Amino acid sequence: MKPTRELAKFIVEKEFKEIPKEVIEQAKLLIIDTPGCGFTGFTQASQEVKWNSKVD
Repeated sequence: MKPTRELAKFIVEKEFKEIPKEVIEQAKLLIIDTPGCGFTGFTQASQEVKWNSKVD
């Protein structure tokens, strides 16, 4: 069985109650953190473009 199919089968067969609380809490933190990282990167890139245009 291919790895992707095997992983998908494992996930589909899992019940929510089987997932350890620590895993759920870590997933929540990562989900909340992702938009913050994207926004920070976007903001820094915007500032860099402004700074580079002043130098030229």
